[in-house]
Amino acid sequence: MSNVHIRSADESDIPTLARHRRNMFEEIMVRRGIPLSEAQLKPIEQDYAEILPAELNRTQVPFIIDGDVGERCVASAALWFAPWLSTPWYPMRTIAYLHSVWIDEPYRGRGHARALTVAAIDMSRNLGYKRVVLHASEAGRPVYEKLGFVQGIEMYLNL
Repeated sequence: MSNVHIRSADESDIPTLARHRRNMFEEIMVRRGIPLSEAQLKPIEQDYAEILPAELNRTQVPFIIDGDVGERCVASAALWFAPWLSTPWYPMRTIAYLHSVWIDEPYRGRGHARALTVAAIDMSRNLGYKRVVLHASEAGRPVYEKLGFVQGIEMYLNL
C-alpha cells in the first residue's frame, strides 16, 4: 500500500466517479439479495454526474487511485461537506461525510479502500472537523472499524 498514489479528481473523471457510485449501490444491494433495476440505478449515476461539475473539489472532494498500467480511476471515494446543524461533534454547520467508496474488482485487496479513507480522514482533520461520518456496507465495515470508526446512534424509517 505504501506506493499507492492518491490524486484529486478533475472534470474528465466525472463519468467514472458517477459510474463508481452506481456500481457501489448495485453491489451492496445484490449482496443483500435485492437487485436494483436499471430504472433505479440510472438516476444514481445521472444525478451525481450532474452535480459534480459545480461542486467538484468544493463540497464534493473525490479521491482517486489510478491503475497499474495507466488505467485512470480504478478506485475512488469522496468527501461531501454537507450542511448540518451545529452540534458538539459538528460545530462547523457542515459534516464531513465519506461516501461512494469503490474499488474495481482487479484492484481489490490491495489496501486502496483503506488508503482512500485515510486520505479523507486526514483532509477532514486538517480542515478542523471533529468527526467523519459514513454508512458502511458489509464489505467495507472491517476496513472502517480497523481505522477506529464506531457504530453510532442513527435510526431511520423507510417511507
